[in-house]
Amino acid sequence: ARWLGTHAPATAAQVRGPAETAMVDSIEHDVGAPLPADLRAWWALADGFIPYRTMSLIPSIHKPLPTALVRKELRSWLDIAGTESSVDADDATMDEYDDDDEFRDPDDEVDAEAGSFSHRYQRLFVPISEDGCGQVLFVDLRPGPWHGSISEWDHEQGFLDVPSWRSITAMLTDIADALESGGP
Repeated sequence: ARWLGTHAPATAAQVRGPAETAMVDSIEHDVGAPLPADLRAWWALADGFIPYRTMSLIPSIHKPLPTALVRKELRSWLDIAGTESSVDADDATMDEYDDDDEFRDPDDEVDAEAGSFSHRYQRLFVPISEDGCGQVLFVDLRPGPWHGSISEWDHEQGFLDVPSWRSITAMLTDIADALESGGP
């Protein structure tokens, strides 16, 4: 709640109210893993920013996504990655490639540890913000010591940098500290 109270009045007016619990539950169902408690708590306070009408809050130039757009972004990235195919299941030209391990990249397996790099968007990446230039910040829900960490997905290169924060709480604390101190 601290980060909501530190906004300038013009920015605070652009913050949406609490997310619908049913929408948050749908996101959790889509990814097939429990959402971190701090992410649920954040969305219980604010359902992102009103799209296209706000200034950035999260470094660098990211805006928190409303949960309805989280679902849309997740589905879009998974479709692009081929995790959820938009190809008609009856398309005979694709039959020979279905479930063929020869065409899978062993370095892009979904079971890699949280915080490890990926060239393909994965179901356990929950987008939480966008920068308007094709990058999203996501919560990494893969298992491992970095479970729940925040990283940036680059639409051209994938996930190649180390995580930016250990958790939603760490990210929001950094933002609140910067807003209160006037620092970076």
